[in-house]
Amino acid sequence: PPPPPPLFLNDTAPTEINSLSLHDALPIYGDALGGPAGHALAPGDEVGHVHRAIQDQISHYVKKLEQAVAERTDQLRETEIRLEIAVTAAGVGIWDWDLVAQTARCSHTCLALYGYAPTTEPIRLEQWQRCLHPEDAQRVLQEAEQAIKSQSRYQSDYRIDWSNDAIRWISNRG
Repeated sequence: PPPPPPLFLNDTAPTEINSLSLHDALPIYGDALGGPAGHALAPGDEVGHVHRAIQDQISHYVKKLEQAVAERTDQLRETEIRLEIAVTAAGVGIWDWDLVAQTARCSHTCLALYGYAPTTEPIRLEQWQRCLHPEDAQRVLQEAEQAIKSQSRYQSDYRIDWSNDAIRWISNRG
């Protein structure tokens, strides 16, 4: 059977429920309080029964919340997998720059574009700067700084030096 309506133990409950005495609550919550509605409990038993009823209700709602969190977590994992498939298929790298820590979290595709092995560790700004072609580095850094200061979109096309002395063009947006 479904649980009885919640017992309101604070001032957010409607006045008529807030002002219910234990005697008034017994006919409503009799089953949850340990006996059929309308049946009297032995003196002193009321508090224990109310306590157990509240614990049962809390357990019921905690289980419902845990189930909802598990379902949302599974949905999030599925979405992440789909995004990674799309990003990999498109050959697009995704990065998230932490301006305070001066690090970036990068997708595996993004790391591959720069010649890095996949990792979950953030990339430091200095690592990215070392990849920039010397003829492009100052301009790229100024464009990034300007975008941050003006809180505008960042767009830059530049060359990077790959570890095998090859040069690769990158089109970066943020």
